[in-house]
Amino acid sequence: MSNWPLVPLGDILAQDGQTERIANTESEKFLTIRLYGKGLVERSIGSGKTPKPFVGYRVKPGQFVYSRIDARNGAYGVVPDELDGAVCSKDFPKFDVDQQRADENYLLRLVQTRDFYRKVQDLSFGATNRQRVKEEEFLRLRIPLPPIEEQRRIAAILDHADALRAKRREALARLDELTQSIFIDMFGDPVANERNWPFGTVGDFVDRFEGGKNIVGSGDSTDGYRVLKVSAVTSLSYRESESKPLPEGYVPPSNHIVQRGDLLFSRANTSELVGATALVTETDGRTALPDKLWRFKWKNRTAAVPGYVAALFQRPSFRQTISDRATGSSGSMKNISQSKVLSIPLGIPPVELQEKFESVRVEVDSMKNSNRIALAELDALFASLQSRAFRGEL
Repeated sequence: MSNWPLVPLGDILAQDGQTERIANTESEKFLTIRLYGKGLVERSIGSGKTPKPFVGYRVKPGQFVYSRIDARNGAYGVVPDELDGAVCSKDFPKFDVDQQRADENYLLRLVQTRDFYRKVQDLSFGATNRQRVKEEEFLRLRIPLPPIEEQRRIAAILDHADALRAKRREALARLDELTQSIFIDMFGDPVANERNWPFGTVGDFVDRFEGGKNIVGSGDSTDGYRVLKVSAVTSLSYRESESKPLPEGYVPPSNHIVQRGDLLFSRANTSELVGATALVTETDGRTALPDKLWRFKWKNRTAAVPGYVAALFQRPSFRQTISDRATGSSGSMKNISQSKVLSIPLGIPPVELQEKFESVRVEVDSMKNSNRIALAELDALFASLQSRAFRGEL
């Protein structure tokens, strides 16, 4: 452990309480704070939703800002240059950093640690999940404060490690784009049927969809069977870790168990996520389907290739078609019936061409998997560096 002094945040942060009336809101840039240490970004204002005039804050680059409501969820950060002059509500208190004693990047990296999260969560303990963290309490939190040059060295190391992670994430995103680009190049948009493929419906190659049960598990046991959460497919890649334990001793029916090669579909979710589809490439054989995830049951294995169908269902135009057909009394949640999916009209390209696409998709997926493994290793390295850095062991 280091012998660095533990100082209250109030020793290096001075609250800037100057407010102003924000009258011409349509011409202002608004600030918001992403959760879990992901920093400050410009808030997107929807069409026709310009905020009413209000009294709030105007920020400057280098200032530290946090959310009173969401501080417990890591909502804090340092104002970047591009948000100079942005405005926010008084629930986002702002502070000037004593640059003689504290480096802004060091401070930013420190507040992203789990240890700091826990300290803030202790402050916001209460009967509600929206317990506000008051400034005087926040400023009493103590942090390790090494000499300024050591702070800069730590921040530089963590910045470099984080940049490597960002490059891997960008590579994964580019590979996702590549798959979709190849799809369009080979097939066009099957919903619009630009290539004049033989016309049909989803029901020409899908017989039905098969789901599981909505069973509430208990505890965090990893020994028995588990059931998927809807979030297992929302990223359009299958994530078996997005699951929860089933009740001890419960054995799901065999037709509820996820199998390698299954194509899974979310029948219920928000307007943006209903219809999310993911192909299962690996599974432990002990994970069950819930009632809100369906498995494709093929009418004719020679009529369509699962990898092609997965890419089809992930196309933005196809997902919009699903969202448009979905219904629901809730403004945020939608459901779609099997009949409405099976009756979606589309062009059906030759199976031989689908198979060519599938061979390319498998190659791209292999590259994606290599990048995911490398990213996981970098995430572990970053976590280790982050843990050691603020203990003075870096």
